[in-house]
This record gives sequence, structure tokens and C-alpha cells, in this order.
Amino acid sequence: MGNSRKLICLDVDGTLTKEISIWEYLLKRTEKWYPHGKTILNRFLDGNIGYDEFCRLETELLRGFNYYELKKYVSTVSLYDGIGSLFKHLEENNYIICLLSAGLKIMTDIFTEQYQIDHCVVNELEFVGDICTGKEIVNIGWKGKGKALQRILNTVEDDVSFIISVGDSDNDVPVFELSDRSILTNPKDAELKAYATYTYYGNDLGDIIGLL
Repeated sequence: MGNSRKLICLDVDGTLTKEISIWEYLLKRTEKWYPHGKTILNRFLDGNIGYDEFCRLETELLRGFNYYELKKYVSTVSLYDGIGSLFKHLEENNYIICLLSAGLKIMTDIFTEQYQIDHCVVNELEFVGDICTGKEIVNIGWKGKGKALQRILNTVEDDVSFIISVGDSDNDVPVFELSDRSILTNPKDAELKAYATYTYYGNDLGDIIGLL
């Protein structure tokens, strides 16, 4: 057995970033959101297509785009204040840090390149060379973050003494349910408060350090 450590699961879109969906953001920046991307989303939300088909159709809209062009758009995404302070606290206190996102790796790379992230499970765009093929590598299915966390727990060598999760949407509820403490940040749906230990409204994620 290894050392006993706390583990924290952080959502990305809408939690670390002010954009609730990197998919929608990229499709808007590439002028693919209206009418195609929005129509596909509405078909999914109305139950007319499943999650896999939704991902396939959305990803197809990005076919042919250059990786570095998309990366440039991602670099303009607004982040919440206090992220540096939050990660500094987590690193100094030896947390196992996990990012779980149904967004895109091209977004989470912003964080994994700068901070000490132990585990990152996220969906990816497929590229051949620098060109997007229009296909997605799905590592987290719809409301599949709970299963992703279970896979992480099965691979962690240290004893996990306490699990904390931070997220903003119903997609984070499966992780909340596996956590000892959960923090809901800036939710669009007030009903989600019932699933969280704490609810935080604000623009500085350094404020949640006291809730960990």
C-alpha cells in the first residue's frame, strides 16, 4: 500500500473555464455553430439522436481544420480567476489531481501543460498530421464520469483517504455521488444543489480552497 492521499476531480468546461462547452465555442469560432451545430445539439437534447451520433455529427463539422488553428481559438477561452492559487494549494498539499471532462483534450492541454495533473480523462479530436479527420475519440460517454473515476481509482497506487469533486452541471452528478465532498460551481440549474455538499457562486476559484 502507498501513502494516504486526498483525490480531487475537477470538471473543466464551465468549472475552470467560463465557457460551458468547448465544443460550442470552437464551432462558433469556426462559423459552424449556426445553423448546423446548434441544430445537432437540439436534436440530441430532444432525444432524437443518441450521444454517440451527436458526437459524430458535431465532430464532423470540424473536419479539415488545422490543429494549430483550433489551438489558437482555445487559447482565447476565458478562465476563472484563482486557478493558479487553487492548483498551487492542491500541489503543495499532495492531492491526487484529476481532470474529468466530456469536452476536448485540446482544451485540457492548457492545464496539463501548466500544472501537475495526475490523471486526465477527456474526449479527443482525431488528427492525421495537423488536420482534423472529423472523428472523435470518446473516452467519457454521456454522464460517464463516474465510470471514469472508478477506472482511476483502480489504478491509483496510493490509498485514497478522501474524494472531493468540483463541477457545474448534471454531467458531474455521477462523480458527486462517489465523492466524500462535492462543490457545485456557478450552476445554471439550481436543482443540482441537492447533489452537492457546497454550492459556490463567484469568479475566483481560489475562494473554494476553504471548502476543500
